[in-house]
Amino acid sequence: MVSGTSAWRRGEAASANEHNAQAQECGVTTSSIDLHIEETLGQQEMIGGRLELLGSSPSAIKDPSARMSAFMQCLGGIAVSDELVKGGMSGYVFENIEIAAYTALIAAAQGGR
Repeated sequence: MVSGTSAWRRGEAASANEHNAQAQECGVTTSSIDLHIEETLGQQEMIGGRLELLGSSPSAIKDPSARMSAFMQCLGGIAVSDELVKGGMSGYVFENIEIAAYTALIAAAQGGR
């Protein structure tokens, strides 16, 4: 599950970069998106380091899947006029799914307490 979380981070970073580019094209301030990308990359590094300490590595299957999912999400936004809104909503949904995944990881690490 942790190796899959690393793949999520890479997919989210790709999606956030695309969202950032779209926002800049529209003249929207991107400082919060920039901060999100920075945090995402930091979390990705931290997870990679933890996996390495455990003698593991990011999932070879989930990583390309996450990247492809992010790419397809970006392609889907190209054809619509409200891509920034949809990108923001997608980011919000992703963050909440991520919170749930980390909550499950913590519970598993604590033995289900």
